[in-house]
Amino acid sequence: MRSAESIAKQKQTLADNKAREIERQNKREERKLARTVGIRKPVPPVPTGRAALVIDVDWHGIPMQDAKNLYAELRRQFEAAGAILNARAMTEGTSEFYECFMAGKDKCCPKGNKYRMPPRGQDYENGSKDPRTGLVTPVRICSIRFQDLLIKQRRERFLGEGN
Repeated sequence: MRSAESIAKQKQTLADNKAREIERQNKREERKLARTVGIRKPVPPVPTGRAALVIDVDWHGIPMQDAKNLYAELRRQFEAAGAILNARAMTEGTSEFYECFMAGKDKCCPKGNKYRMPPRGQDYENGSKDPRTGLVTPVRICSIRFQDLLIKQRRERFLGEGN
């Protein structure tokens, strides 16, 4: 027959083993979550006005397929944000009227005339770049004369190079 001391010792050992097993299980779950999601312990976002963004990913430890999926989603979100912000920036500060970029030049409108939006043509290549945002504000044209001018300049440039 076993003594009360050995029975108490066995109960204590079983309770210790159970506690260690629960602790191991919790650690396994944390590692599994970190591997499958790739996100470390979340850092509380620093609020900046209306929005906050925290992306903390262990790109070295995350499985490759999960990394590709996460990257594709981030890329999709950033491209959508870029398109929306670009469209907003283009309409921001625009009025109902514009002045033609070619005004006063040969075969175009007189200088000082205002035309109702939308313009007949826009050119981003010769537009002005906002140094703060990096977005290009296009030049607006009332006719197709500007395209004729660009074609003429291109021909002169190619003829000058001997092509």
